[in-house]
Amino acid sequence: MRSPDPRDGTAADRSDDDHSSLLEQARRVWKRAVRRAAKWTRFAPAPTVPDVTRLGAPTDAIYAHRDLIVEVPLARCRYLYGGTFGPVHGEDPATSGWHPFVAVLHQWSANPELRYEDSVLAEFYRRFQPRNQVEFLFPRDVAAAHADAALARAPMGAGYAPLVPWQLALEPGSDRGEHGLGPEHGHQSFGPVSSAKGRTEFTRLRSTFVSIRDQGYQPTRAGREISGLFVLRGDDYRFVVRAGHHRMAALAALGVATVRVGFFRQDPRAVNVEAVRTWPLVREGVFDEALAVRFVDQLFAEDQSWRGRDLGLVS
Repeated sequence: MRSPDPRDGTAADRSDDDHSSLLEQARRVWKRAVRRAAKWTRFAPAPTVPDVTRLGAPTDAIYAHRDLIVEVPLARCRYLYGGTFGPVHGEDPATSGWHPFVAVLHQWSANPELRYEDSVLAEFYRRFQPRNQVEFLFPRDVAAAHADAALARAPMGAGYAPLVPWQLALEPGSDRGEHGLGPEHGHQSFGPVSSAKGRTEFTRLRSTFVSIRDQGYQPTRAGREISGLFVLRGDDYRFVVRAGHHRMAALAALGVATVRVGFFRQDPRAVNVEAVRTWPLVREGVFDEALAVRFVDQLFAEDQSWRGRDLGLVS
């Protein structure tokens, strides 16, 4: 029988060592569990906000084969369905414009007790109820002159989202509603809308504005950057917003000069009016070529308050 080696320690010592080992293992398991749980709680580290990529010009994003964030002057940003996000009276023509979202935020800022029912947004939805795509996309005089265009016969409402000439196809169900409200409640860009839809848009705008005003713009809270594409005409461009309209309106109402926008590999980044005949809805005859070109010219026009004037909401 081997004599006990002093290095082996006593049975009690070995028991203590085993106990310490088990405690250490338990601590490690606990730490891992805490780290994992932290990812799902408010104690998790704030997500990293991607840096803005510095480019020679914003349109260089067209040629970068990777996801990236760039800054675009607000003066060159356009609402897809008419107008800028700028104020009614800008310092120069490029920043002059009208948008119901921006208008209602200015109105609410001046009167925080404002109710949706008494707002310019509610009045916009009451007054702007186009019967067809031409009336939706163009000023009244243009719509009247093109009342017989193929575009005026394209379906609108009942689940169809508003059209743009470069989109791939005209499909039912392209407007599925949002924020728990189906398409039967109306579209954020025109009336009529249900009371629930109108109040939802009003509340979203107000809460977005307050959040950015009080806490700064935090893109990660929205889940994705503002996105869109460049519309090119000659050597000039406009950035047309496709997603993030409420944030754009809030940033504009707060007076920012530039906005950060995201480009992702799976998204188209630009269309060029010189290729108008290749645009899918032009090729299919849904958009007359002349109306498609006019739609683009409208994005570049100095007058960006036409919608508000048409509706009697801008003097």
